[in-house]
Amino acid sequence: MTRVLVTARDGSFAARGQVAPTGGTAVVDRIETSAAHRRRGLGRLVVHALCEDALARGATTGVLGGTPDGRALYEALGWRAEAPLVSLRHAATDRTGHGGSHRGRPPADTGRRREPPPRGLAPRG
Repeated sequence: MTRVLVTARDGSFAARGQVAPTGGTAVVDRIETSAAHRRRGLGRLVVHALCEDALARGATTGVLGGTPDGRALYEALGWRAEAPLVSLRHAATDRTGHGGSHRGRPPADTGRRREPPPRGLAPRG
């Protein structure tokens, strides 16, 4: 993984991003520019540096999950939307049905009926 961090002259955060090449595909992630430093080309600088690094490592395809705020930047840099992105979160529950942290363990059995996964998506075992 490669991370890029841009700081202001006073050392404060200005922009950042990271890329993780996985063979021919590189996942670009966590692109962010501080509100105080937007519209100065820092997002472009970060994305360009990350893409150059991924290309040097053999990636030929990039994957990026961006926000609507960043879409204009990414499209200006040659990225194109392939599909809408849906962000989902699953909160584990304890035996009483209340939220809780299971620290990587599966949630306790709550006695509720669990639907089997869709055909073809069953966990490997």
